[in-house]
Amino acid sequence: MTEWRKLALENEDRIKEKMREAFKESIGNVTDSWQYLVQLEDDGTISIHFLSQNSSTGEVFDGEAIEVCRFSRFSIDNMDSEWNLENWLTDTERQAFEAWKEKTGSDNIKEWNKEVYNRISEERRQDFLDIYTEDNVDLQWNQFIEKIENIKKVWR
Repeated sequence: MTEWRKLALENEDRIKEKMREAFKESIGNVTDSWQYLVQLEDDGTISIHFLSQNSSTGEVFDGEAIEVCRFSRFSIDNMDSEWNLENWLTDTERQAFEAWKEKTGSDNIKEWNKEVYNRISEERRQDFLDIYTEDNVDLQWNQFIEKIENIKKVWR
């Protein structure tokens, strides 16, 4: 039987790197039921699988493996007003955008200036990742280790 705790601790840095990768992939402009699953196989392989709502984890395991964590797809647009795209505009851009809004009645930054929209969307995404990635990885890692320890208790 695989000693999951020992295998996980031996591969902690590699596992956490895959967790970061999965978390970053999950942050975009889509919120749905798809998930990024991080799995550890008994040979030390760590992989990420993109699961639809109809997928079962059994479909992605080739051999003996354990689920490390999952991250559901998430859009920053669903966050509170602190994460509103307008907050990433420069003062000059904000003035131009406000004038355009008054003229057109639209508040769609992408419609106003696609180049600015792309830049500030990426800046906002990076700021979000800088703030939330490590906390999410640490939380999921601790839950994973706890899950492994609970598995060991059941088998005793």
